[in-house]
Amino acid sequence: MNSRENLLTTLRRKVPDRVPIDLDWCGFNREAFRLFREKTGSDNPHSYFGADKNFEYVGLCPTMVNLKERYSSFYQNLTAFVEAAREYGKY
Repeated sequence: MNSRENLLTTLRRKVPDRVPIDLDWCGFNREAFRLFREKTGSDNPHSYFGADKNFEYVGLCPTMVNLKERYSSFYQNLTAFVEAAREYGKY
C-alpha cells in the first residue's frame, strides 16, 4: 500500500499494512527529540520507526447542502455568508 491507501484504509476502520503517523505534527518537542537522539543515536525518527513521511492530501467531497435553505434563518445577510463559504470549498 502507498501512503494514501494506508490513510484511506485506516479511515475506513480497516487494518492497513502500516499505521499512518506523522511525527512532525504530533511527535517531538525539543526535549523529546533530545531524549530520542540520546537513547537511540538516530536523528531521523521517521526512518527509526519505519514511518512514512510522504502523506498525501485526502480531500472531502463537495457538499450537496443548499446553503441558502440551511442557514437563511441564522443570517440576516445570507449573500455575504454564501460568498464567504465559497472561499472554502465548492458550493
